[in-house]
This record gives sequence, C-alpha cells and structure tokens, in this order.
Amino acid sequence: PTLIPPCLPTPTAWPSASPAPASRPGACPTSRRRLWSTTRSPSREYNPGEGLHGAGHLGGGGGGSARRISDTTSLALGGGEKLGFIIAGAPASGKGTQCKAISERYNVKHISTGDALRAQVKGKTALGMKAKGFMDAGDLVPDELVMNIVKAATEDVADDQGYLLDGVPRTMPQAHMLKDLGIDPSAFILLNVPDEILVERITGRRIDPVTGESYHVKFFPPPAGEIAARVYQRSDDTESALRTRLVKFHENVAAVKGFYSDVMVEVNGNQQKAVVQAEIMAGVDKLLAKKKHAH
Repeated sequence: PTLIPPCLPTPTAWPSASPAPASRPGACPTSRRRLWSTTRSPSREYNPGEGLHGAGHLGGGGGGSARRISDTTSLALGGGEKLGFIIAGAPASGKGTQCKAISERYNVKHISTGDALRAQVKGKTALGMKAKGFMDAGDLVPDELVMNIVKAATEDVADDQGYLLDGVPRTMPQAHMLKDLGIDPSAFILLNVPDEILVERITGRRIDPVTGESYHVKFFPPPAGEIAARVYQRSDDTESALRTRLVKFHENVAAVKGFYSDVMVEVNGNQQKAVVQAEIMAGVDKLLAKKKHAH
C-alpha cells in the first residue's frame, strides 16, 4: 500500500495575545504506521496555524459561536446517536487551535491517532501489546490494528461525550476500515491553507534544544542572545521535505473528500482564527440540524 510520510513534528509557538492551548504531538497516519515516540512534546506548545489567524482568545468570534452546547451529544443528534467528527488539514493548517474550540463547543473528546496508540501501549492492552510488537521490531503498525485502536478510543469517551478524530483517515482504505468499524462521522472538517503559506509557517520555525520551546523567524523571533544563538531548524522543517509531504497529502485528501462528501465542511484556514472557527461551526451546525430533522 502507499505510504504517507510522517507528519512534521508538532510546532510549539506562534504569536498570540494570550497563551495558546497545548497541542498534541502530531503523527500523520500512513497506510501502515510507526509510533515514533512514547513521550509527549514539551507542555508549552502552540499551534502553527495561529501565525496568520490574528490575536485574541480562542473562544472569540462573537455571537456566542464558541459557547459549549449544553445538551448531551445524544440530544444533539437525537435517537441516542453519539456525536462524532473528523478533522483534516495539512501540517501547520491550524488544526490544533480549531480542535480545542470544536471540543469545547460540542462536548467532543479530541482523539489524535498518536495519543490513542500511546495510551494503548502504556496501558498494556491487547491492542497495545500487538502494536508494541511491531514497533519493537522496527516495523510499521498495520492499518487494521491502528483503526481498531482508534475505534477503542472512540468507545472510551464518556457517555455524554462525542469524539473528534484527528489523524485518520488519510487514505480510502482507512476510510473504508473506519466505516466497517461503525465510525460514521456527522461532519468531516477540512482546513484548506495555500501551500505557500504552509511553507512560510513551517520553514521559519526554530526550536530551542534546551526548553523545547518553538519560535518563528518572522512571527515569533527568539530572544536575542543565548537563546537566539542556540535555536535550530528541524531537518524535516525544510521546504523540500514539506513539499514532499504536501504532494502526498493532497493526493490522499482528494480521494477521502469524495468518500465524506455528504458530511463535508470545507473551510479556508488562511483567515483570522475566529473567522475559521465561525465558519466551521456554521457548517457543522447546519449538518447537525439536517441530521436531527431526519430523525
């Protein structure tokens, strides 16, 4: 099967008027997948997409758009159905920022594929031990196993919560596997950001090897002196590495978009973050209203 290159490591800083939310260590799925690390990134992290989103609190945007739905997820859909979303976007598209807002607004648990794998391995579950066997041998974890781990994570959420998947599916086989496992999202949220903007966000990133903190040469320069002298650029934060990943990302997303066309919420991610958030929620609310009416 076709492999998708690993995601760029999760960046840790972009300018904002208030501290940005912690973001999960990213790990793009592949047709088969490797768990690269069982440790989390430094806790003080922020999302790459905030560089061009502007300042302000994540919940901003007016009109109460960030207000959390007080109903349970079963009430949100009707018929006792659990609310489920999938979010997709290229590296540095701003998913981390929007995942937090979506989670708060709709009472859904953010589930990244990497975190789900780590939790199963740490918990020494049957699925986790199978995955660990592949990883210890230096092999990629098969798609079928990864999808079952994702399924287990969705079943682990509280009774009154839904789920927000981040990391799968990125290929048609993965999409079919999720459907076969009963994961049929109410909305597939896709953030579109021009490649040139993504290149600017990623290639300007610099990491402090001492603190793990992230800076950007244009949007968030490191303090002059010792810190500025020691920051470095990750090997896969180069333009050539990113463009290789983007080619594969666009190929796979084009196929997956068709699979989820009935529940697609496609948003321009190169806007102020409050605008992106408002457009996501308007699209999601429209889909939920339609689905609830159908019940």
